[in-house]
Order: sequence, then structure tokens, then C-alpha cells
Amino acid sequence: MAAQVIHFGGDDCYRVPVLRAAGFEVRAVRSLNKLRVGLQSDGQVDAVIVSEAEPQCAEKAAVIMRQHSGAPLILFRRPGVALDESRFDRVYDSLVPGAYWLLKRQS
Repeated sequence: MAAQVIHFGGDDCYRVPVLRAAGFEVRAVRSLNKLRVGLQSDGQVDAVIVSEAEPQCAEKAAVIMRQHSGAPLILFRRPGVALDESRFDRVYDSLVPGAYWLLKRQS
């Protein structure tokens, strides 16, 4: 069975198709409410990926996710923006190529 991933936020770097091509089952959500509903209703989630658009929105997504799941929380962040990275299990620059972060998922 494919790993279940929720991708929250915009997908301007095309992570959703990269994840799907690597064999993940990905559900893309763009609002905090849909993230909350998805985490409450979908059962097992293996990871949540947040693409930062606004720091406050990314931090709110982390709070919601932690309330509903113990799955790893991965942030793709934009440079030069103050954000509490301690809320996330892994943090990558938004422009890091998929070949890098896909390999890092195992370590």
C-alpha cells in the first residue's frame, strides 16, 4: 500500500506530481479547514508536507497537524522569512530539488 501524504499549501514547485511519481498517494489541500478535516477523517497519514506561503499560515498548519497526528511534518520554506522551524520535523528550502528530499525521507 502506498504511503499516505497530505500536501498543504500551493504547489508552485510541483512537489505533488513528484511525490505521486515516486509512488505516494497524495492529497493536496489549500485551506487550514480542509487540512483539519482531512486529518480528522482520513485515518492513517504517513506525512504532512507544508509549502510555506505565509509564515503564520504554515505555523497554524503545524499546530493543527500536531493536534491530530503524530506523522512527520515537513516544511518547504521560503528564504528570509521569520518562522519557528522547531514546529517541523524537517525543513527544506523551497527550491531544493525533489531528488534530494525524496532520498532524505528514509534517513
